[in-house]
Amino acid sequence: MSEKLDKKATAKLGVSVRLVGKSDTTALIEWLDSGGLKRAYLPLADIDGAAAIGDSVTVADPSLGIPYGVDWAQIPVSITSQKLADTLRQYGIWTEADALANPMAVQGAILSIVGLDLSTVLNFAHQAEHKAKE
Repeated sequence: MSEKLDKKATAKLGVSVRLVGKSDTTALIEWLDSGGLKRAYLPLADIDGAAAIGDSVTVADPSLGIPYGVDWAQIPVSITSQKLADTLRQYGIWTEADALANPMAVQGAILSIVGLDLSTVLNFAHQAEHKAKE
């Protein structure tokens, strides 16, 4: 019961966020929620205007801000533990000793199953940012 009360109290008080940047009219904030680390722009009037960059401030609902950055979670990747195990073995990594002796092979195996390279990531970011501007 007290957990429910604590959540209600927190909702009334707001969410603690870190001030990452600010201009005359906007603030860039950062916070951690169940979905990971987030950033958003809010009107400067929604935070303590005297706060310095790096300070913690409380805002009512940071998710109402304009999202900042690319939503990297949307990059299509399909990795299973079985696929990782098979690929590590194909690269000759069977034991801890193998992994310690050849960390580059471990990285190569991981990169090969992720199936992403720099151009894929940059293309995804380019498309995401242009879609956001439309």
